[in-house]
Amino acid sequence: MNIKELLSRYAAGQRDFRNLNLIAANLRNMNLSGSDLSGSDLRGANLTNTNLSNTNLANASLQGANLTEVNLAKANLSDVDLSNANLSHANLIKTNLSHTNLTKATLQGANLTEVNLTQANLSEVDLSNTNLSHANLHEAIMPEKTNSDLLFQ
Repeated sequence: MNIKELLSRYAAGQRDFRNLNLIAANLRNMNLSGSDLSGSDLRGANLTNTNLSNTNLANASLQGANLTEVNLAKANLSDVDLSNANLSHANLIKTNLSHTNLTKATLQGANLTEVNLTQANLSEVDLSNTNLSHANLHEAIMPEKTNSDLLFQ
């Protein structure tokens, strides 16, 4: 499915887009909130400023994706590969990131309030100026060095 068809189907009310191949797709500034993109391949995709709130992305591949300023509030990203992804200034409030690989991801300035990071891999992650208020970090693998700018409450 190409991007034009995806957007046309979304506009017509379809929300089930499981297992799509969207490698390096340009989905910048789009609204796909409430969609089921589970199992989809979005490696290297540009999702800058895209609304993916309440979206199911479980088991998706997002390695190296650009998710700058993306809205992923209340989304399901469990078991997702976000290694080397850029999530700078992303809205991840109440997002499920359990069992997610965030190795070498950038989360600078992201809002992770009430996020579930149970058993997530945060090795070599840039967490500077990141809000982790009330985050669930149970059994998460944290970076060796933490930045004093982290906001915990």
